[in-house]
Amino acid sequence: MTQDIPFARKHLLGCLALAVASSYSHQVMARGADSPIQYLGGSLTLDYISTKYSDPDSVPAEDHLNSENGQSLMLDFGFVGFGFAGETTINATADSALSAFKEAKYGDRVYDKSRQNGGQHVEIYNFSAERYGDNADLKLFYHVPRYHWHYEGDYFGLMKEATSIEDSDDFNEKAPIGVELIGKRAFDGLKIVGGKEIYWGAQSKAIAKYQFGDSKQHTLMASVDASNRYDEKKYSFQSELPFGEKGNLRFGILKSGQEKIGESYYRSEAGTVYQDQISDSDTWAFKAKVSEEFSPTLSLYTQFAYAGLVADQGEAYQEVWDTNLPFSSKGNKRTIEFGGQVRNGNYMVWPRVFIRDNLVNALSADAEAFGRTDPNNIGTGTYLRDAPDRDDAPFIVNDNREARVAEVFLTYDPTPGTFFYEWDNAWKEDAPIAYNLGLTYIDYKTKADQPVVMCDFGECSLGARPAEDLIRLSGRLVANLNDDVRMNLEVEAGDQIATDGNQAANNFQSLKYSVTYKDVNQFGFNYMTDVYGEEDYYADFGLRFPKVIELFYERRLDDGARPSKVRFELLQRDLDSGSGADFGDTTNGTNDSMQEMRLSYTKGF
Repeated sequence: MTQDIPFARKHLLGCLALAVASSYSHQVMARGADSPIQYLGGSLTLDYISTKYSDPDSVPAEDHLNSENGQSLMLDFGFVGFGFAGETTINATADSALSAFKEAKYGDRVYDKSRQNGGQHVEIYNFSAERYGDNADLKLFYHVPRYHWHYEGDYFGLMKEATSIEDSDDFNEKAPIGVELIGKRAFDGLKIVGGKEIYWGAQSKAIAKYQFGDSKQHTLMASVDASNRYDEKKYSFQSELPFGEKGNLRFGILKSGQEKIGESYYRSEAGTVYQDQISDSDTWAFKAKVSEEFSPTLSLYTQFAYAGLVADQGEAYQEVWDTNLPFSSKGNKRTIEFGGQVRNGNYMVWPRVFIRDNLVNALSADAEAFGRTDPNNIGTGTYLRDAPDRDDAPFIVNDNREARVAEVFLTYDPTPGTFFYEWDNAWKEDAPIAYNLGLTYIDYKTKADQPVVMCDFGECSLGARPAEDLIRLSGRLVANLNDDVRMNLEVEAGDQIATDGNQAANNFQSLKYSVTYKDVNQFGFNYMTDVYGEEDYYADFGLRFPKVIELFYERRLDDGARPSKVRFELLQRDLDSGSGADFGDTTNGTNDSMQEMRLSYTKGF
């Protein structure tokens, strides 16, 4: 794809000329009476990718015969006007270096017209603006990070996290997009957020939150989501109160899924299939958590939750602690969770037990198979809950199925001032060494319903997952070996399961290691076996790679807001029949490995 694109290069050179002129002409671009715009800086990135397959005559190899080159420019501007002050970034991409390892990456829009701004070489990358008022502040946001409200009273996670900007960049998605109103004075405690996509994957949605009480311990929330089928509404009330001498009680009530009242569903019991309807009682959810610190070395908690058949909440888990507990945002469940922290000096042990039962179980295998003429043609049975050739069922048993779980994490952190579980701890931890290690055992007591996923030709049903046991080990280590050298290590191993129940659970291992020297040099080595690919559909269909090796080196060249840097990567994947047809070709031969080299240079200015 390294073709000449005069139009794109004209835009790229034009933007670059504007950036250079702006940097030497502060009077023209200064924010003030003369002009409301200020040039803040930018960066130019040049990248090169070369891919090789073990079978050079295969179709995937032919798609990557030539090396790829890419050029991308970012320009940052500040502005004031109409009472707002804000910032925006403009991107100009002349060429995108296509990767065989990464299905999509930022800049590929210039070739893929199915993406937002597809075919356009110049776009607004992000935008944010604020206006401060006497009774309320107004914020506009477009593709900038936003956070959940778990610590602002949102017990049911209705406001989801929106910080995965790099992930959404891969597909040129522009979430989050919307506007936020923050009340002050007489309206203190009120927040209203609405927009086209206030977090990645959201429909047009508005969420209102009002916190009140002496310490804003009570919270009312309302969420309205305009989906394709109907407007989905959720209402919640939650409160946080003192409990005992050093305890805390948090409880909440959720009304969700009332638009599904009257819809029918199938259930099977003792070999008989019944048809029922969703009622008002199926739209309520309740949750309560009691925690107490009994001593400086011991604190315990218990959490109970009930959710009706269609009482779906928002984001299922928003706390900072590492965990592999199989939380679900879906309804149709009763759960109880208990655990605590046992501290001894610099060590902390965090054990947990999690139990989940369904109000209505998954359909039996016999019920799902009933009415099929072809036993291998899943999705055509008479009593399926969520088949592609009929309206969606009001609920499905999938990641919310019955489970018995035990988990324990050991943490060593001699400097709690740099909290080990903060999201940026890998860069901020100041201890000579800090680490955690966790072991999780999951017993899925029942099968799941057959899921529906997106296939190349549209929606399709997959096989239902059976009852199964899983074990997973995970851990992280940060070490400051001296004033100049920092080491980060992440390990994970154990069982993984695909969405497709026809794929058996398999064991995987992952080791990710990096060393930072003098804060400007970073070396990395990743080694993984039997891991799923990075896109969702790999886990849907159980597509995995027997061995993955990744090496990289990055050097930061300055300390600017957009630092100049150079990066080199070398990647290799082993392939087999479980890796999917995208990487092999039965006509011209089969690939057993693929390699890719990447080189990029970014100049900040």
